[in-house]
Order: sequence, then structure tokens, then C-alpha cells
Amino acid sequence: MKGKWEKVLYKNQGVPDNYVDESFLDEMKKNLYTRTYDFWMVVIESGVVTQQISRVSQSLSLNAAIFASVCLASRLSTTWHAFTTITCAVEIFALWPVLRRNLRTVLPNSQLVLTVFLGILALVVIATVTTVGAILFLLFHLFVTFICPARLIKIQPYKNNIYGPWDEAVIKD
Repeated sequence: MKGKWEKVLYKNQGVPDNYVDESFLDEMKKNLYTRTYDFWMVVIESGVVTQQISRVSQSLSLNAAIFASVCLASRLSTTWHAFTTITCAVEIFALWPVLRRNLRTVLPNSQLVLTVFLGILALVVIATVTTVGAILFLLFHLFVTFICPARLIKIQPYKNNIYGPWDEAVIKD
């Protein structure tokens, strides 16, 4: 090889194209952009998963709620009572997700309270039907909320992200 090796393919340097100099790994960096997690922060953020577990399909719940309110309204004596029943049902079942989304953006801490409240409400409703189902529901929620984040924190030191000259170039302004 003539002279110092350069990391370019367009020059004939007297070595094959797949030649790697001993200075190749000098540019390697480990865990450069790795996030470290706090246990209680991960527990709070697992509330999103917990809410997804506790919910029913949006279209199914909306259709069932409107159907139930229409059936109930058909039994009422005046049109005013029927109208207010259906209006309240639409406000509760159709507009509640919009309110929840707006509440989450304005008050991020309200999400934790809402998650706990909805989880307890779902647990009570399941417990009225089956005790075994309620126990399984509770155990699954405890697993997702506490065991999975603890496992994530425990395996965090084993994470290895290696960055080096083989990665795409990052354009800096």
C-alpha cells in the first residue's frame, strides 16, 4: 500500500475495496442517544396501555349506548324526556372521547387520575359479573403497570446501540 489509507473508494490504493484499516473502529461510539428510564415515570406512562386494555371498541360502545338510550327513550311519556335522554347519551358517549383528548393536552397529570378511575370502574363492573374475571383483570393490570416497567428498568443496562462510520451521515446545519 502506498501512503496512508483513506476511506474513499474512488482512489486506487492498492488494497481491495473491502479493506478496513485498524483506525476504522476509532470512530465507534456506544449508547450515544440512549434514554435512561425512571421506574415511576414508566409506570405512569404505562397508563396508556392500561387504558387500551380497559376499553371497548369505540364504534361498538357508541352504537350500544345510542341503541340503549333510544330504547329507553321510547318508553318515556313525553317527547321532552325522550329528547333529553338521547341528548345526554350523545354528550356522554360521543363527546366524552373528545373531552378526554382535550383534557390530556391541557392537563397531562389528569391522565393518571383518569386511568386509575377508569381501571377501578372497569374492575367493579367485571366483578359484578364474575369474580374470577375481575381477579384476572386486576392481575393483568398489575402486571402491565408494575412488572413490565420493572423488567424494562432491569434490562436497561444491557442495551447496546453502536454508532460508527457504517451509519448514515447526519447532516448538521
